Amino acid sequence: MPAESRLAAGTRLAVTTFTTLPVRPGRIDRAVAATAMALAPAVGALLGAVLAGVLLLAGALAPPLVAAGVTVAAGALLTRGCTSTGWPTPWTRSGRTGGGPPRWRS
Repeated sequence: MPAESRLAAGTRLAVTTFTTLPVRPGRIDRAVAATAMALAPAVGALLGAVLAGVLLLAGALAPPLVAAGVTVAAGALLTRGCTSTGWPTPWTRSGRTGGGPPRWRS
């Protein structure tokens, strides 16, 4: 079986890093990680397109506030609660929101 190309391995790593899609990362080395990080904006754009579709569909079926809530929830489910700002969120139990003794959070 031929070795997986760096682009294919980088794509798999980018998708599995930034989404909850069940994709196995395959081989990981410095070159593959660099490719994955170069592809990160494309994965983000794909997530944005999916969420835009969710908003359009939910907006056609429900009031605007409900559609917005469904879209935010879908984004949280698709990304494990990661935010675009990089700040930790309460449901990920990271950073200042949990995961250690209270003295670590001050």
